[in-house]
Amino acid sequence: MDYFELSGWIIFFLVASAQGIFLSILLYLKDANRLAYLAASILLYSFMIGYYVTYWSGYNTEIPRALGVSMGFTFLIGPFLLFYVQQKAKNITLHISPFLLNAAVFLILPQFPNERAIVSSLLAVAQCIHLIVYCILIKNSSKESKWAKIIFFAFSGYTITFLTYYVLVWTGTLKLEYDYFISLASSLFIYYTGYKAVISPKELIFSSDKKYQKSALSLSASRSILKTIRTHMDENKAYRDNELKLTTLADQLGLSPNHISQVINELTQYNFSDFVNKYRIEEAKSLIETSENKPVFIEIAFDVGFNNKASFNNAFKKFTQMSPSSYYNSLTQKMSA
Repeated sequence: MDYFELSGWIIFFLVASAQGIFLSILLYLKDANRLAYLAASILLYSFMIGYYVTYWSGYNTEIPRALGVSMGFTFLIGPFLLFYVQQKAKNITLHISPFLLNAAVFLILPQFPNERAIVSSLLAVAQCIHLIVYCILIKNSSKESKWAKIIFFAFSGYTITFLTYYVLVWTGTLKLEYDYFISLASSLFIYYTGYKAVISPKELIFSSDKKYQKSALSLSASRSILKTIRTHMDENKAYRDNELKLTTLADQLGLSPNHISQVINELTQYNFSDFVNKYRIEEAKSLIETSENKPVFIEIAFDVGFNNKASFNNAFKKFTQMSPSSYYNSLTQKMSA
């Protein structure tokens, strides 16, 4: 195999890829709870740049074809940046399903050589549409934070270079130098994020709620408080109190109600009511599962801390996607099968 010449561009992108991987690790270690998705996005950018280098150099034929799945990481970067800006991850399976579909198609495509060109074009169109959709979603989630707006503009810049690349491909005017611009956009995002991490690291961490922005709780302190709350719930069954309130729990633990609320919201993604109700529903499920006869659901509701059957049914459906009676019937069907 002939060795390729290390051009200035290639060296730049290799360094950017390596530094991006290093930066993603640093961000994750700094605050895994709030910076994980930003770190993951930078890591994906870095892997993509690294794969592009192998493609430009011709080395992509010397590495396992499965690594080419990284070309579809564009389907993940948008969702991960959205999760980062929103500071919550909802419907994760739905958001990552385009990437999984793309990966599956990529891996089986060699078995269908006649369809390869048309399928590749369709995937490219899908990537372009996907990027535009997530630009809109990120924009709608970044109205109040200056850093979130920067994330939006950076991702928009990447999207524009990506769209431009395929316009050049489809019009037959693409040159190698133009191909570099996608990786250049990714590299600039990596370097700017690294710059912000050094100059003003606090800007990288979004607060999940404005009322917590002045809180002095560190991540380690938050985790310690959450552990205390969970231990109290598990050992003392505090959730069984149907009058349990945030202030009541704070008095029991000798903690600030604001700190308890902040910790629950930021580390579990639940509000206080849902956090308590989840414990209640878990015990209700256990009581249903161990019941020798058909359970009386209203009695179970009262036992685990609910005031009425309606709130019990609503909470049960929220956490199990079925009613208590349907849950019981599913158990009996499994046992009789």
